Amino acid sequence: MRQNYATFDFANFDEKGLSGVKEAFERAGVTVIDLEASNRSRRMSGFATKSATFYFEDGQTITLRIKGDGDVFQVKLNSRVVPIRNVHSMKEAVGEMARYLQANAPAWKKAQRRKQQRAKVDEKDMKAKPLPRAKKIEALEADVAELDSSLSDLASEKDDLTKQLDERQQTIQTLEQQIQDAA
Repeated sequence: MRQNYATFDFANFDEKGLSGVKEAFERAGVTVIDLEASNRSRRMSGFATKSATFYFEDGQTITLRIKGDGDVFQVKLNSRVVPIRNVHSMKEAVGEMARYLQANAPAWKKAQRRKQQRAKVDEKDMKAKPLPRAKKIEALEADVAELDSSLSDLASEKDDLTKQLDERQQTIQTLEQQIQDAA
C-alpha cells in the first residue's frame, strides 16, 4: 500500500513555487523575511536535489532540500539537520518546522549574544598596528611642533610669573621700610 507524502514541484522549486510554504510558515506564527531558491539542480548523495533557504525574523534559517521526485530529502535548521516526522501533509510539516524554530529561538539568541561579545573584544584589534616610516616621522614632527609651542607658552608664563614675583617683593620691601620708619 502506497502512502501519500507531501511533495514539491521539482521543476518550479523557486520563490514563486514556494509561496504557499512561505504563507504556511506565516500561518504557523513565524515571519519569513526572505526566501532564497535558485531552482538549480545539484547532485547530492547520488540524487538530483534542489534547495531553498527560508530566512526568518530572528535571524534563523531553514534550508529545505528535495529530491528529483519532489520528496523532502533534508531539512536543516540553521546548520543542524532536523528530522521531520509529519511528512503526510505540508501544513503539518511546516508546523513542525515552525515549532523547531520557536523551540530553538532562546538558544539562538544566546549564541548570537556570545558571538557579539567575542567580536567586541577581539585581541587582534587591541594590538597596535605598525605605521609606515613616513607616517611615524610625520607623527613625531607633529608631536615636536606641539611640544615646542607648549614650551614657548610655558616660557612666557614663567616670565609673567617672574615679573609678578619681582613686583610683590618690591611691595614687601616698601611696606617693611614704611614699618621701620613708623617705629
